[in-house]
Amino acid sequence: MKKLTKWAGIVLSVLMLAMTMTGVAVAQDELPPCVLDNGLQLSCILFRMTPNTLVGEFWVNDFHVETDPPKINAFLDIEFVSGVKAKFEFRNIEDPTDPNFNVLYVYKDVSKAVTSPPLSQWKVYELKPTKQYIRQSVELTCNIKSWVDENVSCAINIDGVDQANLILAGQKDHYALDPGPHTVVFTLVGDATQTILWSPASVTKKFNATASATVSKQTANFTKAGHLLAGMDQPGALADWYLDGTQVGTQVATFDQWVDPSKSHKLEIKNINDATLDAFSAYIFHWKDAKQSPFVGSGKEKTVTFKLLKEGNWAQPFEYVVPKGSLVDGPHSYTLTSTCPDGTASNTVAFTVDPLAKVIFPELYLRFTGVERKKLTTGDTVEPINGKQALKALVTFANRDKTVVEGLAGLCSASINLDGVDNPLTPGTIYRIKP
Repeated sequence: MKKLTKWAGIVLSVLMLAMTMTGVAVAQDELPPCVLDNGLQLSCILFRMTPNTLVGEFWVNDFHVETDPPKINAFLDIEFVSGVKAKFEFRNIEDPTDPNFNVLYVYKDVSKAVTSPPLSQWKVYELKPTKQYIRQSVELTCNIKSWVDENVSCAINIDGVDQANLILAGQKDHYALDPGPHTVVFTLVGDATQTILWSPASVTKKFNATASATVSKQTANFTKAGHLLAGMDQPGALADWYLDGTQVGTQVATFDQWVDPSKSHKLEIKNINDATLDAFSAYIFHWKDAKQSPFVGSGKEKTVTFKLLKEGNWAQPFEYVVPKGSLVDGPHSYTLTSTCPDGTASNTVAFTVDPLAKVIFPELYLRFTGVERKKLTTGDTVEPINGKQALKALVTFANRDKTVVEGLAGLCSASINLDGVDNPLTPGTIYRIKP
């Protein structure tokens, strides 16, 4: 076995270097005759590796053939006789074009035992080295669900070491890890007012890497909260808001909060006040507490409106029955006075008794506003009245809280001075007003 000499195959060597050292694939029928210009027949063998980006040291029968450059993709061997046997090898093979070489894998040495072909003939051998994996590619995916354009991404920590690159929402990155157990922590980073919309705050993945061509896929899923908004159909209403039993708003008109997704929530409004109600409306009713159970999906927006219902206040009447027939015909007057811890109220009303006036059943009420047909409503006064008319002096305290009303009998008092005669009003039966 001999190397190509200066006198043997100058033309061939130049041609073959052009065809093979650059890695260009050459078909068998494209090769020139294996004959020198002087007619001397040769036995020609071409060795090259596939793919053509591979280069390595060339060895013959365990002897290192020095080449320039030191690592090549192809080698031409020329013999002057046929039938010569030898072992040809590429060792320390590398692929300078692949960034994964020597990171994920290396190449095993490749060899071929051959016999030189008959004179004037070519023999071409395509050698395909085998990859030997030394690490495993791990694909990390930052799956921030329902992401739109928020400033949120994943910071990566591998085995306690923070990685320089962030993974953007919905994107992937790859790492080559040594065989063995590993721990990867994905942590949401970015605008704190936006990262808080996703849970959990971090995801930990534990897995075992193996030196193989298989890609280990590790995905961190972050679920976006649901956006719940609520309001009331009465523009002047203010309420205390409760979410799942916890108060989240005090005397506000609306609710706007991100909540745990893909579930129903208990949303309540209590202690509803409405400054736009007129004094009489506020006296007889309030807006009833209400609740709803809206379902909010991940990354979805849900708006609910509470349709407020009237609920009558609790009433504590103080009463005095005027003896029937005790009023003579002519002018009369009464003064009602009420006293509670928060103050005293008093008003004097004049009225006339006329035998020709109609008797109204079942009774009329002597109230602060005048002689009224109704216990609570105003503006339906009667003047004059019949002396045979059934009359009741009436002062009514009202409040939405029954407990408060139940305590008024011991805290408040009322009296009437009718034509100069004082009489106390006594507490009656507590009842709920029908609005």
